[in-house]
Amino acid sequence: MRLVVIGLGQCGCSIADQFCAINNCSRSILNRRLTILADAFAVNTSEVDLKRLEYLPKGKHHRMLPGELRTFGHGAGKVNTTATKIIQKNHSTVIKNILKW
Repeated sequence: MRLVVIGLGQCGCSIADQFCAINNCSRSILNRRLTILADAFAVNTSEVDLKRLEYLPKGKHHRMLPGELRTFGHGAGKVNTTATKIIQKNHSTVIKNILKW
């Protein structure tokens, strides 16, 4: 079974990043080339949080920053209603980006 992981917010993005780390490790241990992930994506309103991810592939397709004009890349500041509105407004863009990759 192969997974597609979509991390939302700081915690979800960190979990997606750890799935990528486990996937990289599983491919290298004993040369078994076992693949767990089909792909992984991170969606966050904070640009800093996206840059801190270590194992997730870099690029706009894997690291998405919705609401950049509203938060200026600083994030929703732990205000759930703001983050919810941003995701509701940009959900179709996020889904299209994931499906075309």
